[in-house]
Amino acid sequence: MDRKENLCANVIATSQSSENLSRIELLHWVNSTLGKNVKRVEDLCSGSEYCEFLNLLFPGCVAVKKIKQQANQEHEYIYNLKLLQRAFNEIGCDKAVPIEKLAKKRFQDNFEFLQWFKKFFNANVVCYAERKSHVTERDLPIKSTAQKYGPTTKSKAVHGTLSGVEELTTQVAKMKLSLETVEEERDFYFQKLKNIEQMCLHFVNETPEQKQQGVDDVIRNIVDELYKTEADAGASVDSTESDE
Repeated sequence: MDRKENLCANVIATSQSSENLSRIELLHWVNSTLGKNVKRVEDLCSGSEYCEFLNLLFPGCVAVKKIKQQANQEHEYIYNLKLLQRAFNEIGCDKAVPIEKLAKKRFQDNFEFLQWFKKFFNANVVCYAERKSHVTERDLPIKSTAQKYGPTTKSKAVHGTLSGVEELTTQVAKMKLSLETVEEERDFYFQKLKNIEQMCLHFVNETPEQKQQGVDDVIRNIVDELYKTEADAGASVDSTESDE
């Protein structure tokens, strides 16, 4: 895929960096930012959390409805990670997602990628806030003056504005992501009701003999529909597409 305009700040992270966080610190960051309950670093191999993070920085770069939120199979991990790589290409990120390695669910590979992604996220949160703050170079303090006399009142105000914009931008992006998730769930359960309605209408139109013979099947089908998960629905769609 051709790269579009370079919208992101690229970063380089190494295992020797003193800024690297521990496994516990990284998991706390993931869970507190996304409102998740990820227990292990290797569970991030699904790629869904990275797609959500990227949508916080660059809203709409990954279609929420395409993300397999309940991914638990290697082919589903690969699907989400390819979405992530496609989004990286769109925003001009130089990083090549090690899809095959991450999908194997090994700790070290996922830990190293998470270390890099945390630095990437931090760098781009600042860039995103600066783009949204409309702060020009004339508003920023002169470097030599700041070094000689320390932060000025104006520089403090600018940094305070950037910090506030960063926080509000993140909150708005998270709310937008939550709204899209709620809408997706609404559509999912509405489809359940439509399917059950069709079953009932079909049963009503049957002859008395057919009703007597098929009542158990109708009840079983309705129960199956009620307890069908999004993963089951996605699997049936994938199966239909492969048959075609």
